[in-house]
Amino acid sequence: MSEGPYPVNGHTILTFLEALRGLRRKALRVESLNNDLGAGSPIAKTIVNVFYEALNRNKGHNNNKVEVLFDDWERVFGHVCGYSPDKIKGLEKAYGLSADEMDYERLLFAVHTYYALVMKLLAAEVAVSSGDSYLQSYLKKFEEAYYQGHEELKNTLRDVEDGDIFSSAIGIKNFLEGDYFGWYLDVWDEQIGEAVSKLAKTLSEYEPATLEHEPEEVKDLLKRLYQYLVPKKIRHDLGEYYTPDWLAELVISEVGYDGNVKKKEFLTLPVAVVLFLY
Repeated sequence: MSEGPYPVNGHTILTFLEALRGLRRKALRVESLNNDLGAGSPIAKTIVNVFYEALNRNKGHNNNKVEVLFDDWERVFGHVCGYSPDKIKGLEKAYGLSADEMDYERLLFAVHTYYALVMKLLAAEVAVSSGDSYLQSYLKKFEEAYYQGHEELKNTLRDVEDGDIFSSAIGIKNFLEGDYFGWYLDVWDEQIGEAVSKLAKTLSEYEPATLEHEPEEVKDLLKRLYQYLVPKKIRHDLGEYYTPDWLAELVISEVGYDGNVKKKEFLTLPVAVVLFLY
């Protein structure tokens, strides 16, 4: 049964146009993203392989920016997870790689870079699509940049890695200003450009308005996509366990927490319970 009628105004017109656009684009749901971009997908295998090979080619250049970023990530991640290469053995199978002479730390760094890139491109698409023009699409512009040449594609992507796209589209500054996972721009070549353009083309087939119109469908989208990219056993070996949403909500409800972080009753909860919630 349909609702309405609705008044004709800027919001309802935008909603109508988004609905028309959505007829030819896929809803932004984690199951569809997993099919297109998950660990077993051709795109994920291609990009992770390309990133891994680029990292291996750069090995030994100790003063190189990429190697410095990798070394620092390895140090920080090691402190957080206390991991060893033995804990991530088997990850290569998910991306169609051979275990022979496998550098598992660099493979995991390549996987994390791929995941971060997917998230950044999705965020850029949502930010730009939320701007003044309903016809805007960052990923379409990115796809077009690929056909304009090697450097144009790289420059368009740098707008995301430097955070410029978020500042100009929706006024958010310091959202991204360089991180561990922007290293690939420093070793950019045609092979990386080809792989990343396929990712952008696939993401451009999704409707970012799903986030606004179907919020329950995309709840915890990023968390669940990461769970698809890294096999469950490896995540658990790395100490990555996630409290089910229903259980966390139940505990919060039982203790009477209403979202006020200054609430004394919440602050006096046993430490174990507070840590459990997070």
